[in-house]
Amino acid sequence: MRASIAFAAFVAATASKAAAHLQNSTYYNPVVPGWHSDPSCTFVDDTFFCAFSTFLVAPGLPIYASKDLINWRLASHGWSRPDQIGLPNAARDVDWQQGGFFAPNLRYHDGRLWLTCTFVEVPWNASGEATLLGTVQSTSDPFDSAAWSDAIT
Repeated sequence: MRASIAFAAFVAATASKAAAHLQNSTYYNPVVPGWHSDPSCTFVDDTFFCAFSTFLVAPGLPIYASKDLINWRLASHGWSRPDQIGLPNAARDVDWQQGGFFAPNLRYHDGRLWLTCTFVEVPWNASGEATLLGTVQSTSDPFDSAAWSDAIT
């Protein structure tokens, strides 16, 4: 009889604890504040990392980090130095809205975060075409902007 009562008490305690974890919660967008288009995210060591397009804004390619997908913090920028991509006009002040970094792809491999992206340089050249440059950068410390490598183009 005592075993039955103890078992019933255990089941009741476990069920109430499990029910408490099943409560729905509501979180409103945007969970990352501001304009953050073209997100690319990866999960590394209990942390989500996301990179976003920044077009001609410098520093560019912000990397945000979150443990819970609700609370985000700016960890670093993939592009923080004009010389990282080797184009003399990459960090200039321009009125063109068509240029810059578009749709980054953030992935993790062998202890490093890898960031691939397309950089569009405008104004258009003499033949009416833009310069499109594929870039690859990496870091072993996503919380330090200076740790991001120069781009391989």
